[in-house]
Amino acid sequence: VLMLAQSDYEDGDYDAAMGKWLFLTKFAYTSQAETEIGKLYLKGEGVEQDDFEAVRWFQLAADNYDLGGIYYLGRQYLYGEGIEQNFDEAARLFSLAAPFDHPAAKFHLGMMHMFGDGVEQDSQKSEMLIVQALENGGYEVRYDLGGFYFLGNWKSRPDRDNYDPLEAMKWLFLASADGNQAAFERLEEVAQTMTSEEAAQAAAAAADWVQENTAGTVQTPDLEAEEGEAPEQGEPPADQQSP
Repeated sequence: VLMLAQSDYEDGDYDAAMGKWLFLTKFAYTSQAETEIGKLYLKGEGVEQDDFEAVRWFQLAADNYDLGGIYYLGRQYLYGEGIEQNFDEAARLFSLAAPFDHPAAKFHLGMMHMFGDGVEQDSQKSEMLIVQALENGGYEVRYDLGGFYFLGNWKSRPDRDNYDPLEAMKWLFLASADGNQAAFERLEEVAQTMTSEEAAQAAAAAADWVQENTAGTVQTPDLEAEEGEAPEQGEPPADQQSP
């Protein structure tokens, strides 16, 4: 049933997916369904967006030891969405999921070590965790890192300035390599702030990263494509799996 629900979700039939996930919550060992319902409320897919309801479902999933639920609950604590912001609790939850190779948990824990939020500030540990997340994660981790460098700050710490459009474009190239629309749209936004030479430099840096860190190849998207149209899907890096 989980596979059927996921298929419904991928087809955009959120009501059907919700029905199947709700059905599964009536049985034992269905914490993944609780996480997926929480994500629907988090994103407002098929339901009205509701951070408080998302937190309720993530808490149920976390209580039932689902890694996704633990991660998403930590995310809500980190950003203070649907629950009071609490860096210590966010770090605790990310630390529970990270040892099980959850890329997004490792990434967020790494960012917390970068700023010393809820954990000791440790640039070496931060770099180690972020690199591990990038090697094992998918477009979502790379998209988050691209957004971080483009906006110049981390969502939970808007007072910090880390603006670096070249680094942003590199990670967005990597995030959009699998045809992800959100990453491609952000990539176009970054490209408008840069020269063609700078964009070429960022694309080369992305290709170098793939060469050094994976056995695959990455096809950087065509920024001259019709506005709003995502590039055709190229061959993604060997580690391209969504967290």
